[in-house]
Amino acid sequence: MPALSRSGLSTLVVAAGTVLLLAGVGAYVSNNIWIASRASRTTHALPVAKVSQADANRQLRNVLVRAGLSADTLAASGVNGAKASEVVAAVRDLLTEQGAALKSADESHRASTVLRQQLIAKVQAGVSTEQDRAALTTAESTIASVGQTRASILSAAIAAASAVLSSEQVMALAAIRSLPADLPLKYRVASINAGETDTLRAALGEARAADAVGEEPSSDTETLITNYDNNQAVTTANSNLINNAASVRSAWEQAVGR
Repeated sequence: MPALSRSGLSTLVVAAGTVLLLAGVGAYVSNNIWIASRASRTTHALPVAKVSQADANRQLRNVLVRAGLSADTLAASGVNGAKASEVVAAVRDLLTEQGAALKSADESHRASTVLRQQLIAKVQAGVSTEQDRAALTTAESTIASVGQTRASILSAAIAAASAVLSSEQVMALAAIRSLPADLPLKYRVASINAGETDTLRAALGEARAADAVGEEPSSDTETLITNYDNNQAVTTANSNLINNAASVRSAWEQAVGR
């Protein structure tokens, strides 16, 4: 076989390299066409985006708590497991129609509240612009507007729940909503005013502090707490919680879902 000249050998090397390069490019292109085709088929197979059942259940749970319709609140008010399921179903029906509006209002309220805090900080620091102050006014207006939307939907949730409950249960729930959440639940069914609430809270705090160090609270404190414990509404709520809370929680959780 005759020896190749240096120029001939170079030409042969270049040609071989070109063939390899073209082969590699062809494989690369072919592989990416296959990937793109597979991705296209996968994309077309995806369902239309929609609110998941889990998201709907989370919103339902949140609204029930915000509306004072948690499992324990219902139990304290004398609601049994079957009625608790009805309450959840009634509020779920409401959110089927108004859930999207509430979601939008909640998101707008959160965003506007954060913006308002940032703008107030700039105003207080003396570095705000005219645009900042105008934006602050807009944010405060938005907070007020969506606040009305949120309150309206929560009121509708309470009304939907009330429609399946007795008048006594509705009154007990209203009493609970009217008193501070830091009071033990059984006391929140009692008809007491703000001053009495503060007195009871202080007495309960004193009793807890005394118990923590192995001492007895003052006789006045003991008498005050005993009087509330003997209140008919408080006694009934306490009995309801002891006897029915577990079954109501189970029914409520099953009705709300995950």
